[in-house]
Amino acid sequence: MPIQLRKTDMLRKGQEGHVRAERDVLKSASLVGSPGGAEWIVRMHYSFQDRDNLYLVRPQMSMRPISSQCNDA
Repeated sequence: MPIQLRKTDMLRKGQEGHVRAERDVLKSASLVGSPGGAEWIVRMHYSFQDRDNLYLVRPQMSMRPISSQCNDA
């Protein structure tokens, strides 16, 4: 599921450092202890940009409440 970030909004709000940090954390977590990476954080498949937007592509996550996920264990 891609996350689309408009470059103009990001620059206007001064968020470029935060976006880079998020990308770096997701990238690092994807590499930790392969093949699954860090299991406590969503994996990032890749990132790219076009003229107007930045994209972080990661898998779609279930929106189940944590309490119901704990009952599955």
